[in-house]
Amino acid sequence: MSGTPSQPTAKIDLPINRSPSAPSTFRVDAGGKSAETVYEVLVAGDTRSLVSLRPKTGRTHQLRVHMAYINTPIVGDAIYGTETAERMYLHAHKLEVTLPGGTRKVFEAPIPTEFNEAY
Repeated sequence: MSGTPSQPTAKIDLPINRSPSAPSTFRVDAGGKSAETVYEVLVAGDTRSLVSLRPKTGRTHQLRVHMAYINTPIVGDAIYGTETAERMYLHAHKLEVTLPGGTRKVFEAPIPTEFNEAY
């Protein structure tokens, strides 16, 4: 993240809606759909932090919109952030899904090494 959230752990419970001025983007909006994100600051640096994000809902751009709203946008996010990078510093470390037929699958990918060097 660019910066560090003011609280080390918190739940962001803010609705998200499509932005009327730019329909391909989203924003926090009281008229939007419910969206919940739980975060935990893992490492806080001088200008960046490593944060674990856990979406409780699955809205489009949810993590990006929520983190930008609390003034800690994701590094490299060209739409909601200001800090450029060679990539967006957002990574799905663990993903659990239910496949057709009811089978639960867990997919894991290691955290990229550049994430540990970024803050």
